[in-house]
Parts: sequence; structure tokens; C-alpha cells
Amino acid sequence: MNKNAQPRARIALVEDEGDFRAVLRRWLAPRYDTMSFLDAEDLLETEPDAVVPDLIISDVKMPGINGFRLCETLRGDPRYARVPVLLLTGLDSDEGFLMGLEAGADGYLTKPVERERLLEKIHELLELKAARAPG
Repeated sequence: MNKNAQPRARIALVEDEGDFRAVLRRWLAPRYDTMSFLDAEDLLETEPDAVVPDLIISDVKMPGINGFRLCETLRGDPRYARVPVLLLTGLDSDEGFLMGLEAGADGYLTKPVERERLLEKIHELLELKAARAPG
């Protein structure tokens, strides 16, 4: 490995729909390491000493805890407070966008999402994370 190479960013995918989760993993695999979670509870039950992702991509409409509530919960957890959250949803409305912002999301894309648009948004949010880094 090149001494100057940056480690690959880790992205947590929180998506209950298996086929779409597989598509996201396929799109991200060439550039990022991914961790998959079936729902919000699955992510929130991760062991405290587990690796914290660099970015979380979450569906909004999921059984149990929805993406808005997940985002609010993450913002109150010291492990995840600085991790950018990108919400993906079929809700194509200004109200949904505003709810995402109020919940603490850093980005919001509507489905069906285009691969290049998603990759651009991920790059933007990882830059935001780097800017938020202490020190």
C-alpha cells in the first residue's frame, strides 16, 4: 500500500429493502468500505467499541424507528454526533426536506437516486466531516 494513500472512508448503510441496499453497496464498493444495517435499531445496537462510520446513509421510511428519528438519536449520541447523515427517501416534498434538516440531517436525496448524484453528495459530506474535525 502506498504510504501516502488515505484510508478508505467507511459508510454505514441503513436500508431495510435488500435489493436497494445491494445496489448501494455495489455503487460504493469501488471507493468506500460499507457496513450494512437492516434498520435503525440494528445500527443503534452496535457495540460501543465498534468502528464508527465516516458517513451514515439512511432510508427515511423504515419499520420501527424511521430515518428522521434515527438522525435525531444520532445527534444526541457522542459517538455519532459529528458523523454526517444523508437521508434517502421516496418523499419528494419540501416538508420532508425540512423535516430532515430539523432532525439534523446533513443531506437529503429523493429516490430514485442517480448514482453520480449520490457519489457527489457523499464526497461533499465527507469534506464536511473533515472540516468539522477537531484541531
